[in-house]
Amino acid sequence: MFNRPQLIYVALLLLLLNACSRDNNTPPTYTINGGATKGPLINALVTVYKFDSSQPGFKGELIDSGTTDSRAVIVDLALPLPLTPPYIMEFTSTPGTTIDMTTGVFPVMSHLSTVITQAMLDGGNPLYATPLTTLAVEIAKNNASSNIKAADFLLKITSAATQVITTVGFGMPLNIDIFTTPPLLNDTVNTSSKRYEMLAYRTAIEALTAVVFQMQQATNTGFDSDAILEELAKDLSDGLVDGNVNDTFSQVYDSTILNLFTQNPATLMIPNAANGETVAQVIDILIAETLTTGSTASISELSSGDITFVITPANTTAVNNAVWDRFNWNENNVWQ
Repeated sequence: MFNRPQLIYVALLLLLLNACSRDNNTPPTYTINGGATKGPLINALVTVYKFDSSQPGFKGELIDSGTTDSRAVIVDLALPLPLTPPYIMEFTSTPGTTIDMTTGVFPVMSHLSTVITQAMLDGGNPLYATPLTTLAVEIAKNNASSNIKAADFLLKITSAATQVITTVGFGMPLNIDIFTTPPLLNDTVNTSSKRYEMLAYRTAIEALTAVVFQMQQATNTGFDSDAILEELAKDLSDGLVDGNVNDTFSQVYDSTILNLFTQNPATLMIPNAANGETVAQVIDILIAETLTTGSTASISELSSGDITFVITPANTTAVNNAVWDRFNWNENNVWQ
């Protein structure tokens, strides 16, 4: 017969063995790192979908969901193995919960998206959604037929990224990959060239957001900035920003406000900025936000002015020559 202490000991041992058994049966996963930036989004919902062109928005099975934490970093998001990319990753802001780190208030754009490819997963670096990746993803969807194969969709993504950079990249070099370049200082931004690319990218992000916000404020249609960006993707799908969507005048914004793209982007005020910061002050913003993100990346070249980016007005005509980056192909020259 067991006495009471022995029974308690046996029960605890059984519980421990059961827990270990459950842990051993937990399927392996791949943890996703990164976030969403316009500026960095705190407490945003993150969802990852399997690519499926037969479904609305090309979003198939929901793979997993997580959030961004107080440092604007993705947490609690993991993809089951074996991996089956490409995926579509979305960030959704919730009123009263999500905060734009740059402004301290609810983000101007509440929906951001990007794609995840096998090569990006193999790289193991943080992945970010931005207004520019969102624009490129929407352009690719608009130019893709239903039931398009994943490999062909990724070709559309590359072409769309080129359209975005050559129009609303605001002078950003064409070799910058908007899907893999960090839009903020993190530990992977560890060379002068990477710091320059990060600065150019973030500057373009802030400029595009400022113009879209101005477009939203100038219209009488009642659409928000997310709708303006989505309509801009439809407009730009043919390579021209002219207020025409599928040969029909846009019902979201009037072509007369497109002259906002021709203004000096450096003077644009960042929407909802607490101290009236402009796009010209992106370096100051990048440095300041490291206090919250906890990044230990070097800031000396930025603070000293050794690294700068000269922003230029947007173009309304895309350059249609896609940059075929090496990360898009595997060792067998097969598109990933």
